[in-house]
Amino acid sequence: MTESRRLSPGDRAPEFTLPDADGTPTSLQDLLAEHGRVLVYVYPAAMTPGCTTQACDFRDSLPALAAQGTAVLGISRDSVAKLAEATAADSIPYPLLSDEDKLCLDLWYVDHASRWLDLRILALTPLRTVEGRNAY
Repeated sequence: MTESRRLSPGDRAPEFTLPDADGTPTSLQDLLAEHGRVLVYVYPAAMTPGCTTQACDFRDSLPALAAQGTAVLGISRDSVAKLAEATAADSIPYPLLSDEDKLCLDLWYVDHASRWLDLRILALTPLRTVEGRNAY
């Protein structure tokens, strides 16, 4: 990964398929086909105070986002088992995806070298084009 490269508005987001909290493969293409738009957020670790707050904020905002035709999904380096625990503990109704091998994170130019990751939120159109970015 190059430090200066990031997905920016207008870029086409790389396709991925990752397991969700149940181990079911989930692809960006399928979510976009079903919902039209997808808000993807990348976070360091499930069941930590900051990441739990973020996940619950998206959970609580889901009705408003769904009304706009936007689905939500989170991606982290956590195992499927840890994501299952977090999903159950916090009643997360949207997919949390496991990228333990960091293949998607590399494709998306996310800095996973530090334990904090390079947090970001991307809104994607049906054509996988990045609409905007709000990095914390």
